[in-house]
Amino acid sequence: MDEPPGPAVAASERGTAPPVADRLRAAFARFADAVAIHHGSSALSYADLAARVRQAGAALHDAGARPGHVVAALLPRGVDAVVYLPACLDAGLSFAPLPVDTPDPRVVRMVERLRPALLIAEPDRCARLGGAPTTVVPTGWTSSDAPPPAARTIDAAYVVHTSGSTGVPKAVAVSRPSLDAAVDRSVEAFALTSADRTLQFTNPAFDVFLEEVLPTLVRGGALVVPRVDVPDGAELAALLLLRRVSVLNLPTRLPGVGRRRPVRRPRRPRPRPPPTSTGSTARNRPRCARRVGTCSASSGATRSTTWRRCARTTRGATTGCSPTGSA
Repeated sequence: MDEPPGPAVAASERGTAPPVADRLRAAFARFADAVAIHHGSSALSYADLAARVRQAGAALHDAGARPGHVVAALLPRGVDAVVYLPACLDAGLSFAPLPVDTPDPRVVRMVERLRPALLIAEPDRCARLGGAPTTVVPTGWTSSDAPPPAARTIDAAYVVHTSGSTGVPKAVAVSRPSLDAAVDRSVEAFALTSADRTLQFTNPAFDVFLEEVLPTLVRGGALVVPRVDVPDGAELAALLLLRRVSVLNLPTRLPGVGRRRPVRRPRRPRPRPPPTSTGSTARNRPRCARRVGTCSASSGATRSTTWRRCARTTRGATTGCSPTGSA
């Protein structure tokens, strides 16, 4: 595999946003007693999440991962994926999520090209990936005697792959300053606070996963992770109401969601409608977004290692917000 493309960040954007890893550490300390993740009927506090992040980071280090190494993750949506993302950022590792539904032979080929130090997977998947040219580590694994891997070293916050529609998935590396700026702009665009509850809906292999997780956590909000991997519209609408979700990031159209009552933000001194980021254009907003009143259309930071488009739509009026990494 060719080296992942070098991250492209405009000079005017470099160093203007605080590092995400520093903001996460501050949030873990400040909101220790608050709920960080709702997963089904269980809840994980910020203190619990911080402990799991430290444990995961120690396990990665013991397995031989060092700053600059790539750590591939073959994980479904859930608590483990949320834990390993900040663990990699804190340790100076490049987080490289892979699509969990990818056939094993294709995973092996992707790993051959990516050359990560480690591949994190669920225990039942690890046994089937013995042919992968890297150390395959099950979630929750710890060791102190693993040999250092002969791995690629890059200066990037994360690496994601294209869909492979042209034949071979291509790796795209995104720099830390670009990620810092993207998180900062997302916090600003959604006006996120510690009272927000964000639906964690996206597969970790897509960069929207980072857009859901990181801005929410740095602000002390709570992530709401569905227990069902792919809930239908009625199940999802029920979850939104039950957990009082205030921030959604959905595909262009999710059948059934707009048929339920709109999701509304809990009462505050200055109530505002919940923002919804979608893959649709401003003219083709989902019904649920039209009903709640506010919609944003955006492309992920990975498409050119910057956000290319971000339009905010309220009551039919559209305004632009400057893209991350643009001059």
